[in-house]
Amino acid sequence: MHLPRYIIQPLSSRIVYLLTICLVTLLLGMVSVNASAATSPLTCAPAILAFGATVVGQIETLPVTLTNNGETSATISGVTASNSEFTVSSLSLPLVVLAGQSVELNVSFTPTAMGWTGGTIRFIGNAAIAILPLEVRGTGVSSEAVTASPSIVSFGQVAIGTISTLPVVFTNARSWKISLSASKKLASDFRQAVPRFL
Repeated sequence: MHLPRYIIQPLSSRIVYLLTICLVTLLLGMVSVNASAATSPLTCAPAILAFGATVVGQIETLPVTLTNNGETSATISGVTASNSEFTVSSLSLPLVVLAGQSVELNVSFTPTAMGWTGGTIRFIGNAAIAILPLEVRGTGVSSEAVTASPSIVSFGQVAIGTISTLPVVFTNARSWKISLSASKKLASDFRQAVPRFL
């Protein structure tokens, strides 16, 4: 039995249309599954930790914030480092990070040789986290790039409300230009004047 052509053509176009819809739906479903699997609710800030120049044998420490941006808690069960010169502050594992919660950690860099080095610290957790990588990098140097003279400034007794000023000379020990991007003070009673170049 042969169906008339005016029936066969609409049937074939409908089958192609239905197959197209099924294929698109299947592909969109695969994309959404892969996207959700690749996205971890736990994030590192900063994502890359750069220590800069650190004297060989000395320890430089920088803070890292882990934040759970998901809707459920995330559990960190282990921490590994691909380079032993980078270490994470002691953690009580397993560490449960609640939804919306942030945890402060310290990462230390102790160079054992001169030159640039890097690695990856991995926070290993449950299925929600899987593995969260943190890139770390730093440079071992033989001495401080910039030295201060004197290295200790003593103001002695200063009357309340008055200002006492002492000079400090910074010397660049490198054969290239060094940029000082910021200064840090531990007490509000001290402030730094605008530098004058000799």
